[in-house]
Amino acid sequence: MLSASMGSITSQARPSSRVFSFLLLAVIVFSVYANSFTAGWHLDDAANILNNKRLHIESLSPGELKKSLFAHPGQPGRFYRPVACLSFALNRFFHGDRLFGYHLVNV
Repeated sequence: MLSASMGSITSQARPSSRVFSFLLLAVIVFSVYANSFTAGWHLDDAANILNNKRLHIESLSPGELKKSLFAHPGQPGRFYRPVACLSFALNRFFHGDRLFGYHLVNV
């Protein structure tokens, strides 16, 4: 009987505790990654994003978005990291070479 009543109390308090937990996690994540918003391009970013012309889409048409899925830097037309490449292509479309947008999406 006690466990049943405790379960109902817990379920009633759950939405507010979930919101608080989400907000706390968001604050922690943003504070940990805050210094990345002003960071520069690193490691393979030049080859995979800046110099990869297949990621430089001109519109949000299905053909342009599909092109980004096959944006292997060394082997044109090869299916390559589709989620990452689509994200890079959309970031490039909306933000160009400005890093803030890329880092904001990653966080």
